[in-house]
Amino acid sequence: MQQNLPQHVAIIPDGNRRWARLRGLPDEDGHREGRATFHKISKIAFNLGISYFTFWAMSEDNHAKRSIAEISSLVSLLKEALESNWVKELFENQIRFRVLGNWRELAATKHLASLIDELQWQTRSFNKHNLTVALGYGGEHEVVETIRSNIEDWHYWHPLASSDFERVRKAAFWTKDLPRVDLEIRTGETMERWLHNSSGFMMLHTTNSEVHISPTLWPDFSEQEFKKIIEEYGQRERKFGK
Repeated sequence: MQQNLPQHVAIIPDGNRRWARLRGLPDEDGHREGRATFHKISKIAFNLGISYFTFWAMSEDNHAKRSIAEISSLVSLLKEALESNWVKELFENQIRFRVLGNWRELAATKHLASLIDELQWQTRSFNKHNLTVALGYGGEHEVVETIRSNIEDWHYWHPLASSDFERVRKAAFWTKDLPRVDLEIRTGETMERWLHNSSGFMMLHTTNSEVHISPTLWPDFSEQEFKKIIEEYGQRERKFGK
C-alpha cells in the first residue's frame, strides 16, 4: 500500500450516453456499461486500501431533465444490481453501503426502496470499506434542507462560530457520516467544461480536495487510468494553502 493513499475518493462520472451514441447504441447500453465500470473501479479502490468510495450516480438536475423512459431504465439497472450476486460481495468484503440524496423519489416502487433500506441496515456495522452512492443528489438542496431542519438551533447559536458549524455539519448534513474528500475524479470532462459545471457536489466535503479531470468517457475509464491517478496523488505533497 502506498504511503500517501487518499482516504476518501469521490467520482463524478460523465459520458455514458455519449459513449453509446458514438457506437450507434441506445442510451441504456451506455448506462449498463457505466454500471460495469462502477463495479470494476470501486472494487479496485477497496483493493488498493481506499476506505471511502463515493459515486455520484445521478444528480437532481439529471432527474429533472432526463426523460421518464431513461429514468425508468436507470432505476431498473439499479434494481438489477441490488438483486444480483454483487450484493454478496458487500458482505464478503465488509463494505458498508449508503445511498444519499432524494433517491426515494427515484425508487418508484416500495420494493426498490425496501431493497435499499434493507441493504443499508444490514451493512451498517461494517467499517472496513465504505461505498456511498449519491442518487438524486444536489449539494445546494442538501445545504437548504440542513438549514431548514436546524433553523431553531442556528438561532440560539448566532453568531455562528466555525466550531458550531462543524458540529451542525456532522449532525445534520446528508453526508454527515463521511470524512472530507481527498481526491475528486471527474470523467468525460475538459477543464473548460468542468469549470462551467463545477459546483453542487458535496460542497463542504470537497473544499480542500484535489481534483483530477479526465476526458475519458466513464464506460471507458480503466483500472490502469484509475491506478495512475492514485499513484500521482501519492507522489504530491499536499500543502493546503500553507
